[in-house]
Amino acid sequence: MTEVIGLSAFVHSDLPTEEVDRQQEVYDALTDAVRGLVDAAIRSTVPEERIRSVEERVRALTEELRSEQLPGPFGIHYNDEGRSWNWGNAVVGRRNAIAPPLELLERPGGGLRAGRAGCGVRGAAGAGPRWRHDAPARSPHGRGRQ
Repeated sequence: MTEVIGLSAFVHSDLPTEEVDRQQEVYDALTDAVRGLVDAAIRSTVPEERIRSVEERVRALTEELRSEQLPGPFGIHYNDEGRSWNWGNAVVGRRNAIAPPLELLERPGGGLRAGRAGCGVRGAAGAGPRWRHDAPARSPHGRGRQ
């Protein structure tokens, strides 16, 4: 059963928490491999013929994964045991290679906090401008520190 609230889809699942946890382990490994592929694609210097060969294989793997997929976004799933999972989310989605590898941790008094699942694992895809605290307020390119 799917219940839509606002723009988010909340999907009730009959999966027991044990099976959700098992699937999460399987997809965590795939997501980690995809993050590694993205990092390698950004930094690779292999010859063009090898890039084209890798591209063909990546397209074939993508087609294989798309042969059985959900229609539309993943949404937020929950089961009768109170377990919820939002694996497609751009910030905390465990199956979203674009999301940083965060671990949601329960706070002692209630609520959640995010912890890093691994340090330095973003690689080249997570690189951005590095600002020094003593850098001038404006760069030579006309953009100031944010």
